[in-house]
Amino acid sequence: MTFPHDAVYGVLGDFDGDNDVDRKDVSFFVRALRNPALHRPEFDFNGDGKVHQSDVSKLRNLCTRARCAE
Repeated sequence: MTFPHDAVYGVLGDFDGDNDVDRKDVSFFVRALRNPALHRPEFDFNGDGKVHQSDVSKLRNLCTRARCAE
């Protein structure tokens, strides 16, 4: 599993590359949290210096669709 898009190359939080942040991106991030090798500093969405489960709720705040729909 890789992150195809990030803060530099696309919309922050858009991990599937479709130029929005929705449930698919949140789901992708949750699965990727299981592999610390995939974590990058820019994925610290809550700004506490660590990439972990608490960043999921902050990622949901970045959703660009109503109720984070797909």
